[in-house]
This record gives sequence, C-alpha cells and structure tokens, in this order.
Amino acid sequence: MTDKKARSLRLIYGICLSVLTVIVALLFIIQSQTIFWQGGGIAGSYTRDIVGEKLLQILAPVLLWLVAVVAGAIIWKIYPEKQSKLCSSFSEREKLERIKGKLPQKLDEDCYLKDITALNNKELYRKVVWGAVFAVCLFATIMCAIYLLNPANYSKAGSAEFNPTADTIKMLPHTLPYLFAAFACLIGATIYEEINAKKQSELVKGLIKAGAKNGLKLSAEKQNTTPCKYKFIENLISVCKKHQKTLLLAVRCAILVAGITLIVLDITLLGGKGISDVLLKAINICTECIGLG
Repeated sequence: MTDKKARSLRLIYGICLSVLTVIVALLFIIQSQTIFWQGGGIAGSYTRDIVGEKLLQILAPVLLWLVAVVAGAIIWKIYPEKQSKLCSSFSEREKLERIKGKLPQKLDEDCYLKDITALNNKELYRKVVWGAVFAVCLFATIMCAIYLLNPANYSKAGSAEFNPTADTIKMLPHTLPYLFAAFACLIGATIYEEINAKKQSELVKGLIKAGAKNGLKLSAEKQNTTPCKYKFIENLISVCKKHQKTLLLAVRCAILVAGITLIVLDITLLGGKGISDVLLKAINICTECIGLG
C-alpha cells in the first residue's frame, strides 16, 4: 500500500473511531440518567442488577468500540506513520509565513502583477471563509442558547411530569443540528486553510524565483492591495495576534468569573440546592454503581 493510501486509511479510521466514541459515550450517559430517574432520583437507584441490565443493552456498541480500538493498533502496526521531515512539523500556513519573509521587496514589472493579485485574492478568500464560519458558529450558539435558556422547554422539578431524561432527549433535535453544522464548517474551513496555503506557497515561490532571476523587488504598494473596506478586519486580526497572550488570559479570567458568579447565584438564590444535587449524584455514581452504596 502506498503512503498516500495508508494516510487515507488512518484518516478514515480516525474519523470512524471518533464518531463511535461519541456514540458510546452518549449511550453511557443516557443509561446512567435512565437508571437514576427510573429509581425516583433517590439513593439506592444504582443496584448491581439494574446496572448490569442497562449495560447489557449497550453491550454490542461497546464491544464494537473495543474491536475498533484493537483494529486501530493493528493498522498502526502494519502501516506505521513515517517520521516527518524537519519542515513537515509546520503546518502549510506556517510554511507560507516563513517563505513570505523571503519575498523581494520590489517587483515593478506589470507581468508580475497578476501573480501578486492572485496571491492577495486567495488571502482575501481565506478571510471571507473564516468570517462565514464565525457567523455560522455564532448563529448556532444563539439558536442553542434560545432553546436551552427557555424554562418552558423543561419539566418542572417536583411535579409528576418531571423527567430530566426525556428533557435531554427532547433537547437533542433542537441543538445537535446546529452543533454539527458548526463543527462541519470548522472542519471544512480547516481543510480549505491547508489547500489555500499550498496554493499561496506556489505563487510565493514563483515570485521568489522570478525576483532572484531578474533582480526585481516587490514594491510595498503592490504587496498590500487589500481593499479599504477590509482594513478593519486586517487591523483587528493584527491587534489580536499582537495581544494574543493578553486576550487568552482575559478569556480565562472571564470564564473563572462566570463560574464563581454562577456558584454564588446558586447559593444565594437557591440555597445551594444545585451544588447539593450535583454532589449527591457524584456520590451515587461513585459508590452505588460499584455496589458500595
């Protein structure tokens, strides 16, 4: 088998194993929730007999997942991934940024303007694609939040109709399509990023060879031909790259503050009931599931 076919085989296997892992994890979560709420949400729900019965229902996909893991080990043993060269440790985008630094400073001949324009257009297409992906992810987040934050979509606690498992199952068709669409767009954009970088690299290499052969240099005016209406995006990306560490720290602090705020709200408004429920479920899972409770 050629290296290209072996890479394709490993890629297909990785995708299939990832999907199967998610399915098995969801089955475990659903079965765990079913046991808990069928037992009335009280201590003693996780008995050996009930847990064994529910695990037996998902035995086939679990065994299939184990077989897939073993098959993956065999595939990697028969078709091992070859050691990458020094340059291949970089992504196509990183390689492009490295060779762009070798571009001559001026190329005044009009015959090179076509390649320069094509290079700038491909960079513009890349930004448009990522802008569209951002819009899709934002839309998916908003649609999921609209459903998840609506109390009417959940059964009331303490009532006869209270069934969190049913609420969770009912939630899936209202949220998973948006999440899958967002992930699909991200995966597609990532693949396009590599393809786009390869095409830009070919153009840059051609310009470097032309400049070295003819002694021509790329002028600053022709190198920066981004339309004025995209200057804001250009400046925003530049600022984000410059203050990347600060922005990352700010996001982490915001998440930490949000978590502390939610905990304080739970204690002040609900008397800590949410924390107590989570602690009780953790105790039940850790003790009763293995027959200690």
